[in-house]
Amino acid sequence: MRSVYMAKNTLDKQDSKKIPANLVGMKFDPLASVDKSAVLNYFPEEQGVLLEVAERYVEKALTESTGDCFVDPGCGSAILSLAVAKKFERDFRKSIQKVYAIDINKKAIKYAKSNVLKNGFSDIYSFACEPYEIESVPKNSAMLISHNVPYHPTHPKYEGRVFTSCGGGEGGQKLLREFLRVSSFHLAPRGVLYGIVNCRGGEDPEFFDYIRDFYPTDSIYWYPIHDPCSTREFLSHITRGQEPEWVEKIAKDYPKNHVGIYVIVRDCDGGKISVKKEKLKLATAGWQWRFNAHRIIQDQAIQAT
Repeated sequence: MRSVYMAKNTLDKQDSKKIPANLVGMKFDPLASVDKSAVLNYFPEEQGVLLEVAERYVEKALTESTGDCFVDPGCGSAILSLAVAKKFERDFRKSIQKVYAIDINKKAIKYAKSNVLKNGFSDIYSFACEPYEIESVPKNSAMLISHNVPYHPTHPKYEGRVFTSCGGGEGGQKLLREFLRVSSFHLAPRGVLYGIVNCRGGEDPEFFDYIRDFYPTDSIYWYPIHDPCSTREFLSHITRGQEPEWVEKIAKDYPKNHVGIYVIVRDCDGGKISVKKEKLKLATAGWQWRFNAHRIIQDQAIQAT
């Protein structure tokens, strides 16, 4: 996916056309957005709209949850956890004893450490270059968990060739399911988990079919970013029409493609899924942008063969 190239290391008002208001003023290592080998592709539009939704729940969790840590698995440049830390700094420092920043990419951890230092939170961050597993964090300790999981749907023959920060497996949700499973052991009472995903499905996203397996009694909120598009159109576009049999097989079972934000609140309130339809502020709106972004990922995988 396209990176946003920054000439400075501060997201200030001059970047306002690209940078959402909830990220303005934060300091980041500009190399994190231009070093392609680090695979830290940065989407300020998508990160911003995720934070716009999450902030509504974060403030309450910081005062009501029994947890004492923030878990940032697949942390990348650490932008999501840092944005929350900056936005709610007073309550954050009062309630959060440790932030677990976890990523399998060594360069991601390198940039995350730099960004945390630049923003003045190095005293509460703990970094680990390893897979996100149940043993990574004490059980039922997370007040907040932020997911930024790769969700690019990958044809089996390109598995392993898509950039680590992009590939989500054949259905685009393989890694997400694992993160959701592991996070279910970490989320504390009244804690909040949130993330964003591109998801195949029918009238509803496939996400609805499996999320209760991991969070059977918790409140689940789904915020659609766009109306669903045709799975056939989506996959045909990103594969440039070169994998028709694969596209038709998936489109037959999952005719629609969804993208949305999920928020999970550990409140033992029956496991109801609530769809929140509202107009979210996404600067780069529409499916065409996503088609093109996913096509770039697929092209990179083909070139790597």
